[in-house]
Amino acid sequence: MSDAHTRPTKRRVGRPTIIGGRRVNVYLDDESLDVALALGDGNISAGIRVALTQKIQKILQKPVDK
Repeated sequence: MSDAHTRPTKRRVGRPTIIGGRRVNVYLDDESLDVALALGDGNISAGIRVALTQKIQKILQKPVDK
């Protein structure tokens, strides 16, 4: 069988599953959208991830009250 009869591999459609997770819808006020856009360099989802990561790091660095 010659190479002329082989099928090209199809490209997958949609967002690649590099980071895992699942799709969710969130409602943000205008100020929060602006912050997410700024943190994510124009990408709202990336901005939300940055904000969550920063908050987690801040919480973990905070001393525990007794």
